[in-house]
Amino acid sequence: MGSKSRAIRGEQRGRTEAELKGLVTRLRGEGLSESDINRHATVRKLRAEAGRARARLSAIDAKEALNAQLAERKVAKLEAAKSASKKKGKKGADKDKTKDKAKDKDKSKDKAKDKDKDKTKGGAEQGKGKAKGGAEA
Repeated sequence: MGSKSRAIRGEQRGRTEAELKGLVTRLRGEGLSESDINRHATVRKLRAEAGRARARLSAIDAKEALNAQLAERKVAKLEAAKSASKKKGKKGADKDKTKDKAKDKDKSKDKAKDKDKDKTKGGAEQGKGKAKGGAEA
């Protein structure tokens, strides 16, 4: 009974309860009292299995209800974000464009600085190499 599927658990519960009902009617036909039937090992076992199946089914119901709530919240959140972006409208788009332009300018300045640094490093390193090692071949 390790399945988490509603259909399988429902089948197991139905099968167990049918078997329990048949056993109880057979035991009554044999003349056993209700207290003797309730103490019967197989009856207790079948009732426990049916109870576990019912508990699992209720847990599956609770999980599905929670998933449905979470899905509704997610949809509502997405709709709120869309409506907020529509309200923001063109002003937000203009701000984004100006931010992008500023970032591009900063990047181009950084690249220019890096090129200048590379040029100065290259000259200094060449001078050191010739002084130490002599002529390069």
